[in-house]
Parts: sequence; C-alpha cells; structure tokens
Amino acid sequence: MKWDATEIKDKIISIRTKISVAKEEDLLGLVIELENLENMLGFIEGKGDCRHQSLVTEKENLEKEKFLHESLGDYTINLNILNNSRSLPYYLFAKSRISEIETLKLVKEFCQNFPFDFKTVFEDICKESHLNLSNKKHPQNFLGITHHFPSFDTSYINAYFNGRISCASTIIHELAHAYQHKGANYSQAQKMVRSALTESFPRFSEFVFLDFLKTTKYDKTALNSRRGFLENLDIILEYSASAFGDVISNNHPERKSLNIASSYLSNLLAYYFLHQYRLKDYSSIEEFNKVFKNGQEYAFFESLKPSTIVDSVRDEFKNIYATRA
Repeated sequence: MKWDATEIKDKIISIRTKISVAKEEDLLGLVIELENLENMLGFIEGKGDCRHQSLVTEKENLEKEKFLHESLGDYTINLNILNNSRSLPYYLFAKSRISEIETLKLVKEFCQNFPFDFKTVFEDICKESHLNLSNKKHPQNFLGITHHFPSFDTSYINAYFNGRISCASTIIHELAHAYQHKGANYSQAQKMVRSALTESFPRFSEFVFLDFLKTTKYDKTALNSRRGFLENLDIILEYSASAFGDVISNNHPERKSLNIASSYLSNLLAYYFLHQYRLKDYSSIEEFNKVFKNGQEYAFFESLKPSTIVDSVRDEFKNIYATRA
C-alpha cells in the first residue's frame, strides 16, 4: 500500500491557494502543512525524507522542561526496584515473516475489537490511500511517522515494512496518533506532536496489540516485542534526576536528554493505561485523550500520584513474569 502522489500534489495546490488568501493568524500553520506535504512527496519520489516540520515556541519548551524536571525525580526514586530491565522478556520480535496483505488483515482485526475507534480511522486512511508501507527506513531511523493536516482533517501514515510482524505493531502505534489528532485544529495538533507525553497512548495501544497477538497464530511472538518498550527503564541505572536537573539549571537542555526523559515518563503512563485497560476501566484513558487535545496533559499526569502509577507498573511487570513462567 502506497501514498498516492497525485493526491498529495492536489493537496499541495489546495494549500498554496489557501496561503494566497489566508489571514495572518492562519498563515504559519498552512506554511508548515505545505512543507510537510512537499517533504512527503519528495520521500515517495526518492528525493528526500518525510520528517515532520513544526515550530516550537520558547514558552512550550520551558513548559516541557519544567514538567520533566519536576516529575522525573519521583519516578526515578520509586522505580529503582525495576533495575533489572535487561532480564525482562521484551526483545526483538522473532523472525516471523508476514506479507503486506496479512499485516493489514491483522491490523484490521485488532481495530475491530479495540474499544477506541481505530476501526474508522484505519478504514478512512486505507480508503484514501493515506497509508504508505515503505521498504525505505526513515533517515532519522523512525519505524513510522504520522502527519496530520487540520486543513483536511486527515492523517497520513508512513511505516517501514520489512516483511516482519513488527510492522503491524508500528501501524497500530501510528493509528493511535491519527486517532488522537482527529478533529484537532492546527494549534492543537502542533502542541500534541511536541508534548512530553505524546507517545503514551500509542505505546499503550501497542501493549494491547501484544495481548491481541496471543489470540492469533502469532502468539509465539507476543512475548518478543521490541526491546525498546522497556529499554528506557535503564534510565534508573544510567541516568539520575539530579543529572537531568543540572542540564535544565544550566539552561542548555540537550535534545537527547529531553527525549530520554520524555520517553521514560511516556512509558510509565502507557503502563498505567494498560493496567486500567485490563481492569476494563477506560475512563482515565478517555480523559487523557480529551485533555491532551486541549493541552492539559501535564496537569492530568500530575493529578495521578506517583505511587498510583508506580504500583500499576509493578503490577504489569508481575503479569509479564507470570505470563513468561
């Protein structure tokens, strides 16, 4: 399945027309949408990559840094019991081969049974040829990327396809982004992309997909998820809250440090969602998606006591060990 170059070119023409008559407050959003479309076209024509263009304001950077700095310490301390992450059963998928048709069939089946409406999002994306399965890895080594265009209220997904089942998991992850962005305006979409917690719901969705795999002929791969899910928990050994605090206090936040901290807290929230999901309590997940669109996700996270999230994570680790045994 590939993106339709003609359709993207038509959207580029449409955006250029909108730019020519746009109000000043709408201009920046349209220009960034145009850049993203042009990057996508260049990617499928072999002339570049499909990186996501966005504008980060100084205020948003400070808000993100403040949240990470204030939150990281609590979780670094409380989770030191989980310092043996390398022994956990989350490693690269077994070399299960899967065709493109079978991949899409598996994703469709999962979406039909997921309590969040991935089914409609997936159907729309497929119908509009907005899913691109590429044998080319993204230059920044992304396995997948989602572009949302508020002007058309539509998303485009690119996923690296190498004939392995991990691609199905990547598509689920990107569908979660598309689901969250449905109906978002330009300002909302940009803030969601840049949030420190932007990966929480997508990672949770992948965790649930692993549970789903256990009910399929791919059940042997369900305990061999990509190691990256838990790799960030090594932060408790290799990376301390005080070191992160030094980076922030010197006003020279390193991108890698911020990304590690963001990924760490996103993983924790994803595990909390998974725990609630298994209790068949979807209210907190629904509430998060609601406030996330309105830029209140940090307040939501802070309303959950560290002990609540940590206990949920510990329970899920117990489930992992019990399943492996």
